[in-house]
Amino acid sequence: MSKLTFTDGQTFDLSSPLRLEERYDGWYVLGNNKMIPVSSQDEGIRLIDEEIAKVIQIIKLNNK
Repeated sequence: MSKLTFTDGQTFDLSSPLRLEERYDGWYVLGNNKMIPVSSQDEGIRLIDEEIAKVIQIIKLNNK
């Protein structure tokens, strides 16, 4: 499991697939060993959708 802990005690689990989490200081897209702050829930959903679309495109290219 991949975790990131800050000096304020906040711990973020970066393992598992991409997901959206709201913390006291805002929204984050977490997973796949990434932590990406986003300005809103909608932006986080769009970012996850874009990342999934990239993976699908790679799979399609590799299956040609």
